[in-house]
Amino acid sequence: MKQKPLFWQLFPAFLFLMSTSLIAFFLLAYRPFNQHLINQAKSSLRNQLVIAKESILQNPDINLVKLNELFKAWDERAHMRLTLIEENGKVLLDTQKSPTVMELHNDRPEILSAIKSGQGFSIRKSETLGTDLMYAAILLRREPNSWILRASLSMDDIKSEVYAIYAKLFVAGGFILGFVALISYWLSRKVSRPLESMKYQAEKIASGDFTGRVKLKSTDPYEVFKLGMAMNEIAIQLDHRIETILNQKNERDAILASMVEGVLAVDPDQFIVHLNKSAAVILDINWIQAVGMSIHEAIHIPELQEVIQSSLKKDVPEEIDITVNIKNKEIILAIKTSPLRSAANKKLGVVVVFNDITHVRKLESHRRDFVANVSHELRTPLTSIRGFAETLIGTQVGEDEQKKFLEIIHRHAQRLGEIIEDLLALSNLEKDTEANEIELYDQLIWPSLEAAKDMLQLKAAKLGVNIDIEGDPSLRTLINSQLLEQAVVNLVDNALKYSSEGGVVKIQLNEKANNIEIIVLDEGQGIAPEHLPRLFERFYRIDKARSRQLGGTGLGLSIVKHVAIAHRGKVNVESELGKGSRFCIEIPKENGQMTMDFVNA
Repeated sequence: MKQKPLFWQLFPAFLFLMSTSLIAFFLLAYRPFNQHLINQAKSSLRNQLVIAKESILQNPDINLVKLNELFKAWDERAHMRLTLIEENGKVLLDTQKSPTVMELHNDRPEILSAIKSGQGFSIRKSETLGTDLMYAAILLRREPNSWILRASLSMDDIKSEVYAIYAKLFVAGGFILGFVALISYWLSRKVSRPLESMKYQAEKIASGDFTGRVKLKSTDPYEVFKLGMAMNEIAIQLDHRIETILNQKNERDAILASMVEGVLAVDPDQFIVHLNKSAAVILDINWIQAVGMSIHEAIHIPELQEVIQSSLKKDVPEEIDITVNIKNKEIILAIKTSPLRSAANKKLGVVVVFNDITHVRKLESHRRDFVANVSHELRTPLTSIRGFAETLIGTQVGEDEQKKFLEIIHRHAQRLGEIIEDLLALSNLEKDTEANEIELYDQLIWPSLEAAKDMLQLKAAKLGVNIDIEGDPSLRTLINSQLLEQAVVNLVDNALKYSSEGGVVKIQLNEKANNIEIIVLDEGQGIAPEHLPRLFERFYRIDKARSRQLGGTGLGLSIVKHVAIAHRGKVNVESELGKGSRFCIEIPKENGQMTMDFVNA
């Protein structure tokens, strides 16, 4: 995004501050100001009622006809509606409506209050006129009658008065804002002008020109003036020190040129003269404190100490891999040493460049194991296919034997195809997960569980095993229904293989504080504890002979693990020999951006 000049940051900021202040003032003042006018109107109504009451009581000969004339005169003079009401709620007189068409007023709040306490007040919508009115009522006793005298004003008149006053305030605010804009412009220019000069001078310094100076005025702000003077002093000092920096640069260039990961420079006396942050992280030492210490004080790794001491005695580069223990953890370091020389070819020590290749070695080991496992798994069906095919080609066999051999070839070819399909599925799943290309949608989880049950229902019936689903069908989160169904199918299929006739395989859907759990329980033979850590590795089998007899590719649980990872979750297993197994897929309720590292199993 393009940077704005300081002037165009200060000037709009001043205007915005003033504008918001004025708007805040109007907004905060509106309610109390409006309430003040309402209170004034309320007081005025009550005063008018008191005057009217006194006028009526002081005139003993007054009757309803004279009262009606008197009420209308007051209405025209004060723009105030007057109503005379009996205690039973009957309307006797009203200046704006005929009493004959008006209903009883014995339920009006201001009337009830006036009968009870002598006076009443309310603001409400008039059921007679259909508009919002302010009412004030007073009890009027004149023997032998007892009346309630009520006056009312339209709330629209009060609002109109408020709006008229606010219109004047807005006009005044506009003039104030214009004046503030002029002041803001002047202040912004006063602050930004010397800073613009400093920016220009800084650009010249950055380009290597130290001859220019910041132009300052005595009227500039004190802090800005001091900053400009300091920048001018910087230009003078830089000009004097540039030669020293060039000499130091040659030493740094030698180190940086050899830098790959961790970089450590040691002088001939085995004291550390430089190390980078990566070296401090790998070796678990303090980056700042280690400089100036001997390698024996700073680095408590005997193998690395020996490599450095050996390199200090030689004048040729060396490469070596060593295994060291750091934080009670074995790591493999690929080390490259090189002599450190000055411009005069004087030996200044040695530079040690090292990389942590533990993960690379593990990947290589996984790759070798994977190739060996794939080769072994593919060799068995291929050997059978080739053997029976050669028998069919080179031997005269009967029709029944041909059919038997062909069925065996077909079965092994089918197994070979299943292994290849599972390998491709697992490869695609890993690739899409690492690239974050698996799309997750907010969906119900229950349908995926039911689909998995339906897919395996026939197999379960043949084995005499029941599949039950338990839990809350309304649970939902971000999922890929097809992948989740595949994972549940793999877990249930695995449970069926090791379940006895009459057994039950349960699929449970539970909600936890932060996760949703999909649990598959079986009543099979269970798994020994030593097998649990490696159970989700590719081709890992507890009992290879029994596993092949029951079918399967040895990749099902590995696929389950990567489906869980694709959902930003995890899978775990609990089992006890003779008591069955419990596999649990945990999916977070709120799926965010994936941050976990993927481990190729």
